[in-house]
Amino acid sequence: SECRALTNFIGNAVATVVVARWEGELDQTRFAAAMAGDLPEEADLSLPGLQAA
Repeated sequence: SECRALTNFIGNAVATVVVARWEGELDQTRFAAAMAGDLPEEADLSLPGLQAA
């Protein structure tokens, strides 16, 4: 059901933040900006290890 999917999605999002903070990998400045809705126009989603041949 949609409710279960939404609950699962929120739980996964919270768990991601908790684990990142626990491991010291959470960028507090970027996280705060994202939570405030201050996102860049276009995110750089390039992955250096996956260059096209």
